[in-house]
Amino acid sequence: MDKRFLFLSFASAALIVPSISNAHLVEAPMEVMATVVSSCELSVTPIDFGNYAGAEINTTGEVIVVCNDGVPYKIAMNAGMNTDNANRRMADSSGNNTLPYRLTYQGVDWGDLGVHDTFLSNPVQGVGTGAASSFVVEAMLFEAQDVPPGVYSDTVIVSVDF
Repeated sequence: MDKRFLFLSFASAALIVPSISNAHLVEAPMEVMATVVSSCELSVTPIDFGNYAGAEINTTGEVIVVCNDGVPYKIAMNAGMNTDNANRRMADSSGNNTLPYRLTYQGVDWGDLGVHDTFLSNPVQGVGTGAASSFVVEAMLFEAQDVPPGVYSDTVIVSVDF
């Protein structure tokens, strides 16, 4: 009988030990964050009027802008390297002969932001979606310009302000 009593005491002790715990739990919140910065990418296709023989030439170029979602932006073009402060102009290699031309977007002269110069101050505006947005640059080379033969060119700076 003493053996049974002793056996039950050990069994009772074994059942009680697992329910007693000395473990402690400490918790703290960890913040996780990121800052999404406004960003835009810009690419352009050149404008080539081809051969000029005195007739008006109309052609197009393209400005492609990718800005992250919700970012407002303005696309501007300066007056080019050969402006007379009234017109954009291409010049020949001597720089003495010029061909005025016009760049528009949806029929309105495409201007700048007053950053590079103050030509027309008429930028094109948009809001980013995260996808590419394409803007057609309408280009016109005026008719009846009497200039010597040669290769005429200009460089226009396209900028995106966001």
